[in-house]
Amino acid sequence: MFLYRGGGERLILLMARALDADIVTGFYDDGCYDPESLGVSKSRIRTLLSNPPRSSSLRKLLLTWVFRFKTRFIREYDVVIFSGDCLSAMASLSPQQHSLYYCHTPPRYLFDQYYAYMEKIRPLLRHVYRIAFAIFRWSYLHDIARADTILVNSETIRKRLLEHTGYASQIVYPCVDTDFFSPGLESHNVPYYLSYARLASIKRVDRIVEAFARMPERKLVLVHGPHDPQREEVLARVWECPNIETWESPSDTELRDLIRGAAAVIYIPQAEDFGMTPIESMACGTPVIAAADGGLLETVVEGKTGYFVSDEARVEEIIEAVRRLDPETAATMSAACVRRAHDFSYHSFAERMREIVEA
Repeated sequence: MFLYRGGGERLILLMARALDADIVTGFYDDGCYDPESLGVSKSRIRTLLSNPPRSSSLRKLLLTWVFRFKTRFIREYDVVIFSGDCLSAMASLSPQQHSLYYCHTPPRYLFDQYYAYMEKIRPLLRHVYRIAFAIFRWSYLHDIARADTILVNSETIRKRLLEHTGYASQIVYPCVDTDFFSPGLESHNVPYYLSYARLASIKRVDRIVEAFARMPERKLVLVHGPHDPQREEVLARVWECPNIETWESPSDTELRDLIRGAAAVIYIPQAEDFGMTPIESMACGTPVIAAADGGLLETVVEGKTGYFVSDEARVEEIIEAVRRLDPETAATMSAACVRRAHDFSYHSFAERMREIVEA
């Protein structure tokens, strides 16, 4: 589904562009990317739901059903690539078709984040959710077994998938469009730091806000979307901080300009799968303050393209990193950032994906 303007959503559009492929999705929200701006015609996107439920649980149930029973039309394709929570559509494949599964992560609410998700559920409903999650877990393991080839986006996910499912996979790192995300000449009278992660508990943006609440002399620009789960909670704290400026759903060009003008981008999610934010930032010549966790360890280079805080990402550590990575220090890292981002270029990704599909 295309609900957020996130890294995974952008990657699927770039993959479709590289392979000249059609996209089948549960729905495509108007607040997501304009596909044509990323080289994909809107006519090549087929949505299965016109008005999805607002409840994430109901949406998950409905999407599982429509992908399993309303996708027989995919038999007209020779090769089908699955990504996200659409594996139930594997049931629609014929024996003659080839299938690839590009795994961003095994569903975290079913595996490594299971207990964290259960704690958010009201006690009276937990038994029902345990049963539902057990069914979803069985379905996921049943469906992934049908994939001819499994690709993953990082070493982090290769290990996570093997641990929780027993399936081996090969890594194809996601890409950044370095023709678009590139250094610019933006300059600002007041240097600022940037966060554009989704406002969700696993992204820990609330800790970034708290850090800048304690640093009134430093400016933070906070990008968010209309559907972010922690939106109301985080923004309520932001309103108390005159040094924090907010942007809702900037265009790609506006986001790129914000990245270019920042002293650093701060990105501290918990056990991130891969993380598009660091490579987009580095492609613009902007270093990153990152959590030393998950896929970020595979992209950010300590002391050369940014600084790490611990995997716990405590507020005090964020404050220390911001003060350490001042605008002058950040400027010395710009060239190294651009070089590092080119290790994840769109052209390399597109070539690799074409080789796999053709094979």
